[in-house]
Amino acid sequence: EATFKAWRNTELDSYLIDITTDILGYKDEDGNRLVDKILDKSQQKGTGKWTNEQAIDLGIDVSVITAALNGRYMSNLKEERIRAEKEFARKPYAIVEDKEHLKEIVRDALFISKIVSYAQGFKLLQAAEKEYNWTFDYSQIAKIFRGGCIIQAKILQNIIEAYQNNPELANLIFDPFFKNVIETRQDNLREVAALAITNRLPLSAMTSAISYLDIYTTAESGANLIQAQRDYFGAHTFERTDKEGNYHYDWVGNNEK
Repeated sequence: EATFKAWRNTELDSYLIDITTDILGYKDEDGNRLVDKILDKSQQKGTGKWTNEQAIDLGIDVSVITAALNGRYMSNLKEERIRAEKEFARKPYAIVEDKEHLKEIVRDALFISKIVSYAQGFKLLQAAEKEYNWTFDYSQIAKIFRGGCIIQAKILQNIIEAYQNNPELANLIFDPFFKNVIETRQDNLREVAALAITNRLPLSAMTSAISYLDIYTTAESGANLIQAQRDYFGAHTFERTDKEGNYHYDWVGNNEK
């Protein structure tokens, strides 16, 4: 509770940090935290589902949002999770001695993950704008979010300024402010993700965030092999790096390797 309360005075300040601080402070009649007595089965009203459906239709990666939604789906498998924990051996959690360092890297990991989540959301809006011939003022959208929404947060002011400075910004991570945060603090996100994976702690939203950054900042991907496979089994053709046009290769007929 004290950590979240302190985060209220940092760049993490947001509606969700505020209510989380309050929730962690509530005690039940016996003096224990009420949150620890709430069954860990989470519901959803459809906004996450609709966002993912639109992202699939428009071909946009919203993996951080998807991870959060999948976390809710998985939470409802309570009985199966109880059984699985009993059947699959778990090593004791590694103890982090430096608690202040842990709080610092978790704070940075959360902040960068939030940046990526917003970046993915605005990429989705850009794709929708193009697909449906809409016209968006992204700085104004960020102002609306900050004005009254559960995702209202201090970071939205930085987003407002980013789109005011460059309305044609291809991705929020190219904005100088966000670029600097990612470049100087991403190792902390990686450290948190590694701790979680080593200790078998589900941290899918944060690990999705770092994966998104890694693929987005990698010029050469493995998609060339995917295109070769698609052409092999379905004659879907491929483009080449050395000349223009679409090509199909006779993978079966030409056995020379």
